[in-house]
Amino acid sequence: MFHDQDRCDVKFRFKDEKSIDAHILILSVGSPVFSAMFQPGFLESQTREVTITDIDLEIFQQLLDYLYTGSAPKLADENITQLLFEAADKYSVENLKSDCLEALQERVRLDNVVNLLVWSNFHSTKPLFDIALEFIVNNFRKLFVQAEFEDFLKSYPDLCLMVMRRVASLPCQCDQDETMPSTKSSS
Repeated sequence: MFHDQDRCDVKFRFKDEKSIDAHILILSVGSPVFSAMFQPGFLESQTREVTITDIDLEIFQQLLDYLYTGSAPKLADENITQLLFEAADKYSVENLKSDCLEALQERVRLDNVVNLLVWSNFHSTKPLFDIALEFIVNNFRKLFVQAEFEDFLKSYPDLCLMVMRRVASLPCQCDQDETMPSTKSSS
């Protein structure tokens, strides 16, 4: 139904003058935000048009695909997953949010972990935050020498302090014997 654009009863307009049509009933079933938006008394229920200025058409299409089919075809695309989570969060599509977080948790690597830690902290996604934090702690020596980590230190001192405290709490070989070896001379 969505791809055929047949018998659609709402039009979404985007900042680049493009538009896409959809079905109010399907959107309302999948999203409490859409359900409320199309209730009598709201402008959108009368005009049957919604202007979207904060989400790109490609991301919004993925959101609509999910509402129609239960899957987002481009969820595996790393450039889309965080933005799709944000769209799902805005429209309260909880299952899609969970799918996005699951995909992100599987992609934690040295080259993206700092970004994921900051992003997950901003969006209050504790499971992803915990995974990213643990990854940083376990790979601290490799990450600490990267330029991105220096930016992290400067831009997010509270998060950096949290990381440093976790690293400091790790057992260290030097903790086994905190005294310096004696330097007895044999005379």
